[in-house]
Amino acid sequence: MNRKKVLYAEDDFVNQELLRVKLNKVKIQCDIVSDGKTAVLKCRNNKYDLIILDHYMPVLDGMQAAKQIRKLLPKKPIVALTSDDNIKEKLLRNGFNDVIIKPLRGDKIKRLIELYLS
Repeated sequence: MNRKKVLYAEDDFVNQELLRVKLNKVKIQCDIVSDGKTAVLKCRNNKYDLIILDHYMPVLDGMQAAKQIRKLLPKKPIVALTSDDNIKEKLLRNGFNDVIIKPLRGDKIKRLIELYLS
């Protein structure tokens, strides 16, 4: 059986570790990067089942990265994480399949797994 693989772009270490640990517990591999530019590069060189991008990141923010990734991988699920619930519709119009409002907790992680990785 192929192990599912997720790319998570997030500049906050605590959030990085939270998702990495939760996904590893259910045998999902998680590559973590700290900025949008690196996320785009990783998508060019790796195959992911799901891409999760924080909205506010250095170099390229999540929306800029999603636009570039969408050109490379038009059908790949891309989920935005943001603490700004006022921007959800804009994110959905700009390449994201879904938006999750932080904080990222167990129930939201479970929903991600069920929707995109089951």
